[in-house]
Amino acid sequence: MATQQTQTPAFDEGTAYNVKLKEPVFYRKAKLLPLPVHTMTGAALNEIVAEYGADVIDSATPQEG
Repeated sequence: MATQQTQTPAFDEGTAYNVKLKEPVFYRKAKLLPLPVHTMTGAALNEIVAEYGADVIDSATPQEG
C-alpha cells in the first residue's frame, strides 16, 4: 500500500514575488503571458506550479521591502 506524501510549497505564501513565465498560463480565469514580469504572492505561484508544473516558471524573485 502506497503512502501519500505531503509536498511542501516551494514558495513562501506570504511573500510577494516578481515572476517571469516561460509560457502562457491561466490563473483564476486570467491569461498570464510570458512577456511582462508579473507580481504575485507565493500562494498564487504555488497554485500555478501545482497546476502547470515548475517548468512554466522562468524566474521568481522575492520583492524587497
